[in-house]
Amino acid sequence: MNVVEEATNPRVAGFPVRKRWPIIALGTLVLGALVVCVGIFFGSKPRQPIRVTLGNGQFLQVDKVAYGTHHHFGDGLAFAGGFTRKLPIKLQRALGLDSLKGFELEQPALVMWLSAWDEVTGTNVDCGPIMGQLTDKEGEAFNFVSRSFGKAGNWRKAAVFYDYPRGETNLTLQVRLVRSGPSKIVSVHLPNPYAVAPANWSGAPLPQSKTVGGLEIVLSGLRVQQMPKRTGMILPSYGVPRTKDAWWSDRMRAVFVPSGKCLSEGKPATGWTPPEWSSEDRFGNKPAFPGTNEPVLKFFATVYPHPTNSRATQLLATLPQTDLSITSSNIVWNQTNSTARTEIVTLGLFQPGTHTFSNGVYQTSSSELPEPANRSLRGLAGQRVGRIILGSSGWEFSATPIMTPRGAYYVRDHSTPSRIVYLRALKWNVPERIGVRFRDDLGRSWSARAEPTTLDQIYPFYVDLPADATNVITEIVMLKPLRAEFLVDTRTVHKL
Repeated sequence: MNVVEEATNPRVAGFPVRKRWPIIALGTLVLGALVVCVGIFFGSKPRQPIRVTLGNGQFLQVDKVAYGTHHHFGDGLAFAGGFTRKLPIKLQRALGLDSLKGFELEQPALVMWLSAWDEVTGTNVDCGPIMGQLTDKEGEAFNFVSRSFGKAGNWRKAAVFYDYPRGETNLTLQVRLVRSGPSKIVSVHLPNPYAVAPANWSGAPLPQSKTVGGLEIVLSGLRVQQMPKRTGMILPSYGVPRTKDAWWSDRMRAVFVPSGKCLSEGKPATGWTPPEWSSEDRFGNKPAFPGTNEPVLKFFATVYPHPTNSRATQLLATLPQTDLSITSSNIVWNQTNSTARTEIVTLGLFQPGTHTFSNGVYQTSSSELPEPANRSLRGLAGQRVGRIILGSSGWEFSATPIMTPRGAYYVRDHSTPSRIVYLRALKWNVPERIGVRFRDDLGRSWSARAEPTTLDQIYPFYVDLPADATNVITEIVMLKPLRAEFLVDTRTVHKL
């Protein structure tokens, strides 16, 4: 037998090729079982969970605490594939196959995985909506964003804390069930596995100024203001009669509100927005309104150019010239322009009325404007659904989904008493913003007023032009911000 015949003869190895597959399948199963055993016996051992009684026949369990941007529940091995979901839940846990689908966050956060269990049967149950907070030793509250995962027998809640008492060695979690009969607040005490030391900051007194991009941004002072605590309805005195002073103390807290301005050559800068302020403390928390307990705080000022500020904006798209004096119907452009970070679709210039969208796709228009008192409208498919109406202009959206054979969807109506430009931008969450401006043949230009709220990636821009502005060109621009930061010694600051 020559070399070629030996290499190609299916019986050279001693077995026909057709009889090899049972051996291969058996070997695969043995290898898989070995991998599972290694994961069970040499993987990380589960920690004893922390439990607290809810008072409604259930107990709450803190299954896992993690910090970062990628989060998932389940220790051990997690195999992808539908066959694992068909196994009994107890077998899934025993084999380490009960990991739930994870999620990604844009910025790091502390995530607590919570679950509810029946006290008698010991089975996992869906506790329904919950409200909660972490509290620090100063009484400050840190709310969470809740996410639900799992299925019957394996329900979990992911409580996402972007801010939390980072500097304390122990955490206090307060939770109240939303639909469990008489309201009861329970507290869970647990160690802080991600405690951090405060940054070594050295603050300066106010006023302070920074020059950025030719502009002088000034932080003039801080005003102490009483604002509601971020309690999320989790209050020490919930449901208990209180005096006026005690009620105020439970619900209000003192915060710093910055005051500043933007100057150009010593005068108020034109073509720029007033500074928008944010803050950060020494532990890395970024509250919208910081409390007055921190000795040093970092404040950030962000200013944006007006869309008509041609020197500070980037032109993204130019639309065809439009004669507004003879335009009485919607103009649909559907023009797509791509940037390095996203794709922008200019849907068109629409007339006054109500315009309907579903999953970010334009559906239909009506010249009618809604009455704010009307709380029930019909959806696209004719079903009567609950609606939340925000006024005679702005978004209205269905409180319940419309069910179709292809799945569930929501209807988004946007109403406007004036003409409007609609854009759709995918995943636009960068510091830059989108702007719309109009210019005519006389060299004049105007900025469109942006709707503060976006839904389903739809960005509305109101067209408010003078009566003599007829032939106009619509331009889409990118608004690039300027940013300055200030380290402030709050103990010596002049409080306005």
